[in-house]
Amino acid sequence: MNPGPVAVAFCSVILLAAPAAASAARPATTEEKAAVSSIYTPYPECSEVVVSERDPRYARWDFVPGDTCEPTGNGFGIARRGANGVWRDYYQASDNGDPCPLTPLPTEVGVELRACRRPSRHIYITNFLSERALFKPRQLPHGAHSFLGALRWRSWDRRVARARGVLDYSDRSVTFKAPIRLRASRVRFCGIRRIYSRLTLTFVRRADHDRYGHFEGPLRMRCPTPR
Repeated sequence: MNPGPVAVAFCSVILLAAPAAASAARPATTEEKAAVSSIYTPYPECSEVVVSERDPRYARWDFVPGDTCEPTGNGFGIARRGANGVWRDYYQASDNGDPCPLTPLPTEVGVELRACRRPSRHIYITNFLSERALFKPRQLPHGAHSFLGALRWRSWDRRVARARGVLDYSDRSVTFKAPIRLRASRVRFCGIRRIYSRLTLTFVRRADHDRYGHFEGPLRMRCPTPR
C-alpha cells in the first residue's frame, strides 16, 4: 500500500486546523532603538526596545541592568512615533497588571507589548456572601432572610443585563415569594475582570410593590475576593 496521499491529506488537515500564531513584537532597528532609548535614558546600551508588529507606531522600552548601567526606575515606557517620524513618550507604568481599556493603548497593541492585560471575555456579578464572581447566576443572595431565585437572564455581557426571577423571603413572622425584575448595570473593572457593579430590583406586581416596596431599589455590588 502506498501511504503517500493519505499522509499528505492528513498533514493538510492538521495545518488547516492549527490556530494562527499570535503576533509578537519585533526587536527595534538600531535607529529605532537609539530614538526610543533617548526618551528614557542617554545610554542605548542600557535599553531593550521592541516595536509592535500590529502597529509599528508603538514601541516598548525597558531598562537593562548591567555593570555600567544605573537603574532609572522600576517600570517601562511606551513610545509612539508621530506622523513626522519623531518618537515621543506615550505611556509609562510600573507593571502590566492594568486591563488594556484603562490605558491609552489599543488593546491588541497593549497585549502584544506586555503593557497591559486583556480584559475578561465575560462580565460577571459578585455573590456578596461567597464574594465570588458568577456568570449568569440562577440564584443570588439578597439579605439575611432572602434570596433571588429562578433567574433567567437576557442581554448578558452587554452594558445592561436584565432578568426575571423570584424574591424568596422568610423570617419568623413573614414568608412570601414575589416575581421580580432585575437590572444589572454599571460595568467596572475588578483587576482585569469586568463586573456589573449595580443590581436594581423591582416587583412585577403592583400589590407586591405596595406591600414590600422597601425591598426595591439599587444594590451596589463589590469586587469579588481575588483567588
